[in-house]
Amino acid sequence: MSHLENSHKHILRRQMLNRRDQLPESQTASVSGSLWHFLSPVLMSAQKKRKTPLTVMAYMSFRGEFPTQDFCQRVLDRGIELILPFTDPNFVIHPCRVHHLDELKASPLGIREPDPSVSPVVSVQEPDFILLPGVVFDRCGNRIGFGRGCYDRFLAQRTRPVTLIGAAYDFQVVSGILPADPGDIPADYIVTESGLISCTEYRMSTPETYLTE
Repeated sequence: MSHLENSHKHILRRQMLNRRDQLPESQTASVSGSLWHFLSPVLMSAQKKRKTPLTVMAYMSFRGEFPTQDFCQRVLDRGIELILPFTDPNFVIHPCRVHHLDELKASPLGIREPDPSVSPVVSVQEPDFILLPGVVFDRCGNRIGFGRGCYDRFLAQRTRPVTLIGAAYDFQVVSGILPADPGDIPADYIVTESGLISCTEYRMSTPETYLTE
């Protein structure tokens, strides 16, 4: 990726974070059920095709992030296996199986995450669906994260198919195509307060735009 593209990503990340951090709590609270509302049909359809419980990896939202706590609780309530990330000081993600949200503890940054001594670490191969945090997405599923590369490294370890789902407010999904590295793995879906975006369908319907811009 060129220096110009990196600079563009940095500016866009900062602008979006500033906008997100200015959201009133009332707006965040008003969309708290959106993830489960729009994503549950996809999960339930996948569950019906299986003989074993579905496994979903999510994360606990922090500050102004699109809210995920309601989604995580509903996943547990429906008997779906829930995995949450524990991120160590080297920004390496360790997936942990969680049975109750009261198992979670606050990290040094204040993010609620599992304690590996209570919630066992599992294989990176286990999740069937992975919920991705992000600062900016495009409709093709490309993502700008927080700049640490945690999820990029985590996903690179996987050797079996997985469905990737971004979670974002409407304003975090841009109309243009974001710069992406060759090894970046785009999301299959994005959930916003307005609905479910099928990035796979968008990529198939606009292949020239996706490949050249």
